[in-house]
Amino acid sequence: SLLVEIQPSLKNTAKMNVERDIQCANCGVAFTSNRAHQNHIKDGNCQRKITYPCKKCGMVFDKLTRMHYHLYSHKERETCSKCGATFGYRSALVRHLKKSRCSQNQTQEQSENQAVQQTPTFPCKICGQIFHSYTRMLYHRRNHQK
Repeated sequence: SLLVEIQPSLKNTAKMNVERDIQCANCGVAFTSNRAHQNHIKDGNCQRKITYPCKKCGMVFDKLTRMHYHLYSHKERETCSKCGATFGYRSALVRHLKKSRCSQNQTQEQSENQAVQQTPTFPCKICGQIFHSYTRMLYHRRNHQK
């Protein structure tokens, strides 16, 4: 039998070199047209779920609202003017002041120790590592499943 190598025509070569500038936000696959992208989504060919990474630390979230809530953890800490204790959220400082947890007679170190003891913790059920955020603990636990 005779094997013949067929060269693609110039017309086909031009089509093959078209830039794929439409990218699926879900899975990263690139397309040459909106129609191809829409069909990809409609046909259920998308393999990856949409994720929302934190631009400050890289932590990834499955919902935009969770990522926005997480961004507060990167804010400057709130400081109690009476004792110097610091808090990640303004609401925690307000709660600290309302519940009379603050005493001007306490040292800053005592007040900070008290605040740390009252911070909720979320242990990993697999390795026991402690987290102060439920979301961070869940993110960590995914590493055990890999």
